[in-house]
Parts: sequence; structure tokens; C-alpha cells
Amino acid sequence: MFELLVAGTGVQHQYVARVPAAEGRQEIASPFEWRSDSVALAMDLAALERAAATRAPPEGDAHVRIGRQLFAAVLGASVGEHWEQERRRAGRQALRLVLRIDPGSARELLNLPWEYLHDGQDFFALNRQTPLYRMPWGIESEELPALGAPLRLLVVIAAPTGLGRNMVLNSAREEDLILAATAGARRLGQVEVIFAANGSMEGVKVALRDHDPHILHFTGHGIFDRESDTGRLLMEAVDGSPNGVPNQEFVKLLLEHGSKSLRLVFLSACQSAVVPRQDGYADLGRRLLSAGIPAVVAMQSSMLDRSAMEFGAAFYEGMASDQPVDQAMVDARRRLHQASTDRVDFAIPVLYLTDPGCLRVDSAADRTARQVALDLTGLTRADHFAGRAAELRLLQTNLDPERGTWRAAVVHGLGGMGKTVLTARLAERMRSRLDGVKPLRITPSISTQEVLEQVVCFLLVNNARFNLREITDV
Repeated sequence: MFELLVAGTGVQHQYVARVPAAEGRQEIASPFEWRSDSVALAMDLAALERAAATRAPPEGDAHVRIGRQLFAAVLGASVGEHWEQERRRAGRQALRLVLRIDPGSARELLNLPWEYLHDGQDFFALNRQTPLYRMPWGIESEELPALGAPLRLLVVIAAPTGLGRNMVLNSAREEDLILAATAGARRLGQVEVIFAANGSMEGVKVALRDHDPHILHFTGHGIFDRESDTGRLLMEAVDGSPNGVPNQEFVKLLLEHGSKSLRLVFLSACQSAVVPRQDGYADLGRRLLSAGIPAVVAMQSSMLDRSAMEFGAAFYEGMASDQPVDQAMVDARRRLHQASTDRVDFAIPVLYLTDPGCLRVDSAADRTARQVALDLTGLTRADHFAGRAAELRLLQTNLDPERGTWRAAVVHGLGGMGKTVLTARLAERMRSRLDGVKPLRITPSISTQEVLEQVVCFLLVNNARFNLREITDV
């Protein structure tokens, strides 16, 4: 690990990059100048935001130019020489670059896109030999104990009603991608994916208590109000309408109702990594890390919905294959960049981290505790499911075995309206709450007796004989 500390000197625009002292070596320091008020810098940053929002090539390779400027600033002179020495010493092993910026003396550097750091040959964030992540000032690295299997992923999708057309997220497609990325691991019982019934604060609280997840994935809109200097997540109210939740309230919820099992929060929400002018940990990414969560993925600017979905799916592929968090980030970034080398959105996600191995699973515990996922064989696959968020929310909330008030639901309507696909997605979402699923093909010629026989056989196979007397008496 190569730890790089950046702080101000007390003189405007003057900073120093430092490598802490180690055994047999004194601290290494290199001063540098950075003009945050530069018009050229502002133009390049604006060009990057436009390019990320359109997937168009940046004007004049702005991403490379900014990346090289950042590299020259913090990895120049003696610090840069030491970096090269450490790279040679690492050989074919990865050398993690850990960036730490003092919010007290160098606040204006916190919102720079350090993920574009470029040494003249490659972007650090795209190179598996130089994974880059940030560690907030004042927080120390900590190696956590391994987790027990399976790895539990809680997905929270905030899709409030009444949003404008340009704000409606394709949340169903994101569900598809997450399920596809984890399909193999779920079949083996290595990963369990749980979907919160809704995107409200109460829904998150209930899901945290009921499932004790290791990973929380939040999909929704993040808003940073520069006038009030406050970040918010656009969540759902009880009635499904929009509810702007301040970042600090979301962190408070996780602290009060989460547990030490929670190791990663993935914020697929725009501007969840932006730092307010007045509070170094007021942005959501840093707040969560300072609250004791060892890994946070957040977005430093707006990102196209489909780009965020592609990135998240690639990231969870890495997680499902037991990669360290920072390496999974590199591979996810590379997935975006390989689609088009002109793209700049690979650098929008920011990784805050204190332990790259925080999601590793104990192999012995994995073998003994692994449970095979609920068999959904025969169920119509809900590929490309869309447009039924309200119905899903209603069904999942009311059919919950512990908290719901319904014992059954009938989904009816004209043929071709998507009833079967809706039911299939509901079963997929609720598989962790169900003991079994039995698809029945109903035709005009099928008899009541045939339906009952299929149900009885299903109950027998699933060791539910205690239900047989009630079923046969119908």
C-alpha cells in the first residue's frame, strides 16, 4: 500500500504531498501549487461532466489532461521518485494507491476527480497493478474478520411517483443486471440477494433489521443543493411520493438499525460523493466511512442511468467471485472504458475504503453454512421486466410473512399484460422470505382435482405434510 497524504501549507494555492515515515525511512514530502480558481480547470471539469452525461468524447481529451496535471502535482519530485521505486519493488504485484486529503487545509482539493489520475501511460483507476481508492483524513485502515456465508446483498430501489420523465430510472433493468451478475453465486448459495419492499426510510429500516445484510445497494437520485450546502437522497414517502432525505439522516438510520455485519454501501445515486464547503464529512460517502462502514462506493457527478447499471453489474460480478473490493472496482471501471475508450464515466464512481478484503468470506464457514438457493425451476423468467414498480411494492409489502396483512393475492387482467412476469419477479424478490415456489400452468381444460394434486405433490416434496389435511379437505 502506498499512502499519499495531501495537505495545505497555510499559503493560498500552496500544498504538500507526503508519504508517511516508515521503518528505516523518513517522511518524504513534495510541495506543489494548485490553482482551484483556474478558468481552464473549470472549463475542463465542465467538459467532463458534459461528456459523462452524453457518453460523448470529452473536448480535447480533458480527462487525460486533468489526470496528468493531478499526477504532476502530487506524484512529482521526491514523492514521485519514491512511487516509482515502490512500483519496481512490487514487480507483478499490485501496489494500492491510497489518497488522503486534509479537509481542514485542503478542502478545495476534495472534489477534484482524482480517479482520472494519469501517469502519461495509463489511468491509475483502470490498471489492476495500481488500484486507487480514497481514505478520509483521520480514519485508519483496519483488517476485519472474515464473514460467514452467504454474502447478503440488500437492494433498495427508491422510485418515487410523480417524477419528471427525465428522472425516471430503469430500476427494473438494474434488478435484472444485479440478478444476472450474481446468478452463479446465488445458485451455489454463496450470495443471497434481498430486495427491500420499497424505497422509504421505514422500508430500509425493516430490511436492515430482518436481513442483517453485508452489502447495501441503494439506487435512486442523489441531489446536492449548493445553496444550502446539503446533500440529499430522493427516497419514497409512505405513500410513494418523493421524500428528500438529508445525508445525515440516512447515515443515522444505518447506524441505528444496521449492524457490524454491514461492510459495503453502494450508492448508485448522483453526487453522493460531493463535499460541502463547510463540513468535511457531510457528504454521504465520507459520512458512512467515518461512521464505521469500511467500504463505500459513491458518485462524484451525474451519471447516465445505463452507465450506472453497467458499472454496478460488473462490480457485483467481481464481488461474487470473491475479489477484493478495490480490484472489483478496477474491473467494473474497465468494463465501462472498454465499451468505448473515449468514455469518461469510468471515473465518476469514487471508492472510500479502509479494508480491501472487508467482504471476504471464511472458506470453512462457507462450506458448512452454505444453503442452496430456493429452486425457481419452471417459473417464467422475468427478463426485461419494466413498468410495474407500484404493483410490486404493494404485493411485496402486503404478502410479507411477518409484516404483511395479506394471506393471498390474485393478479388478474387481459392476456399479454404481463401478469406471469409480474408474479415471477415477485417470487424472485421474495425468495428469501419463501419456503417454496410452485408454478402451475392453468389451461381451460385443467380440473380442480389436477390443480390440488400438483399442490399436494409440491408440499410432499418440500416436507410440508402438515398442510395436507387442510388441502385435501378443500
